[in-house]
Amino acid sequence: GERRGSVVAMDPQTGEVLAMWSYPTYDPNTLADINNTAAQQSRRELLADDDNPLLPRTYREVYFPG
Repeated sequence: GERRGSVVAMDPQTGEVLAMWSYPTYDPNTLADINNTAAQQSRRELLADDDNPLLPRTYREVYFPG
């Protein structure tokens, strides 16, 4: 849905992390634009976003299981 959160898929036998995902997310391609001005503008917009999409919620936030 539209709720903030994260998911981590792990191998229960080894503890190996198989995948990590967090929401909200962002398109990193806008930061790699060949037009430096456009890339800087995209970065400013991401930093100003109240949802903080640059925060890696899978390992920097605490959520209840489930």
